[in-house]
Amino acid sequence: MKMKTNLNVLSLLIIALCYIHNTEAAQCYAYHGPSGARQCVKLSGYTDYQWATCRTDSYIKSASGGRHKCSHPLRTYCWYQCMLDKYEKASGNVSSRCRCTPSSPVPTSSPSFPASTSSPDKTGQCNAYRGPSGARQCVKLSGYTDYQWATCRTDSYLKSTSGGRHHCSIRFHTYCLYQCMLEKYSRTSGSVLSSCRCTPVSTSFPSPPASTSSTSSPASTRFPVKTDQCNAYHGPSGARRCIKIWGFTDYQWATCRTDSYLKSTSGGRHHCQNRFHTHCWYQCMLEKFEQHSGAVSSSCRCTPGENSASQKEKYTLVFVALLAITSLFVSNTAP
Repeated sequence: MKMKTNLNVLSLLIIALCYIHNTEAAQCYAYHGPSGARQCVKLSGYTDYQWATCRTDSYIKSASGGRHKCSHPLRTYCWYQCMLDKYEKASGNVSSRCRCTPSSPVPTSSPSFPASTSSPDKTGQCNAYRGPSGARQCVKLSGYTDYQWATCRTDSYLKSTSGGRHHCSIRFHTYCLYQCMLEKYSRTSGSVLSSCRCTPVSTSFPSPPASTSSTSSPASTRFPVKTDQCNAYHGPSGARRCIKIWGFTDYQWATCRTDSYLKSTSGGRHHCQNRFHTHCWYQCMLEKFEQHSGAVSSSCRCTPGENSASQKEKYTLVFVALLAITSLFVSNTAP
């Protein structure tokens, strides 16, 4: 009898320890997270338990295009339930893909689903839940006249860079292909421009688009491109210029960027002042240091004479022309 009692106590102790372990392993602290932690929760309004992931408030806003956020405005982290994340449902039945039980082991990866898009070539596969982000394919999509490049992106990336206009066609997919004509020109059908066009047998991918290019600080010793123009609708993206902006103490580099690039890299904090412009200047101090005015850092500072290689070429041509005219004048006036 005594042994049976001891076994019962031991069993209860093991169950208690397991419970403590599970609850401690799935915390989502308001200010420390950690991001990515998961827990099987039963939320008010839903019919069953479901998985929830610890996410930052900024992540939730970005991934949902601003539709979702932490319920408490002062929290940095909170639980993001599967049904809201994947199906935009704040109540009701819980899908089998989201459902769990309190004793379920925490999954180490998202469930596998068939890829949303096939490719005419076998390079750059885009798995619906594993990506990888940045993989590219040459695809022929319905509604377009030709093959075009498409890049594997997260659904949150599409929503963030397009201001919520674009998203994966299958809403519970984490990754999908983002076609060039939609990403760059917001065209869902029609002719494919040469900057997006490709051939199915091509294995060399083009360089990354402006929206995913490196955000390293511009060199302060020379201008890297041959133009300092930034057309409101044509760019080109990546052009740079040495400018003096009101509110700053000195000249600084500014880079021609798309409005979607500004929104994406700043988490929606920055955008072109004119909302109808596709491209605009993105000053270094705002991009790198979140400063709208004040002193200009040495890593951003420049001098007006550094504006562009094309400007230097113009000065060189003028100098050569003046030298030629002077030589001709001297030779004609010589005795």
